[in-house]
Amino acid sequence: LLKKFLFYCVEENYLLKNPLQSKNLSIPGKHEVKEITEKDDDLDIVVFTNKEIEKVKEDLETNRLRLLVLLAIGTGCRLGELLALTWEDVYDGELHINKSSKYATIIEADGSRRNKFVLLPPKTKSSYRTIPYPTVLETEFNKHKALQAQEKLSAGPLYAKTELGFIFKTSTGLPVDARNIRRAWQRLLKSADVDYKKFHGLRHTFDTKLFERDIKPKTVQKLMGHSSLEVTMNIYTHVMPKEKENAVEVLNSIVSM
Repeated sequence: LLKKFLFYCVEENYLLKNPLQSKNLSIPGKHEVKEITEKDDDLDIVVFTNKEIEKVKEDLETNRLRLLVLLAIGTGCRLGELLALTWEDVYDGELHINKSSKYATIIEADGSRRNKFVLLPPKTKSSYRTIPYPTVLETEFNKHKALQAQEKLSAGPLYAKTELGFIFKTSTGLPVDARNIRRAWQRLLKSADVDYKKFHGLRHTFDTKLFERDIKPKTVQKLMGHSSLEVTMNIYTHVMPKEKENAVEVLNSIVSM
């Protein structure tokens, strides 16, 4: 953020040079300072077990998060990507990921703050992608659309006047704040008696299940929207330690006397 601000200062001729652009700039200290990248984000790996997923699904029967969670498990999309989906992005059994969303804090001239819903490009160039979703979710889409219609009818004049075609909206038709989803997710896990794991863990549960079923890493990369195969393989080595054991076991017949 500071770097962008200083670039602005250079463009407006307040500064001759952006001091944060120097290659020799370093922050003294004991620990290495790392830039937060896709690789770091996706290597914060936490995976749900099959038993935990089943317990969560049981608790989703009457929960408004049902379709959102099932899509996260079944497609590996990021939360921001899911919340930015419109009904036009879903057709022919596929999700078309072309944007992400978040609530940004806007600071007015008088110093007051307000939250504003904004649409952003996907996280990386590779994040633009088309993902087939499990066919069993067709029924869930229809149920969710019916729920939205019922909520619109119940809210009456309180429903958002600007028709937003988002799949996931509040009960009054407004875009969903990811922070509220995370709070609801925490309550859901507690209700299902599952130890807390970030919503992002559903994304890694998806790629883990693909690896377990011997799906090629290059295919996993495309589905996950990783910028490089290296990111995908780094995840593979984290989530599949058993594969290393199996690989070494193959050598038993060679080294045994």
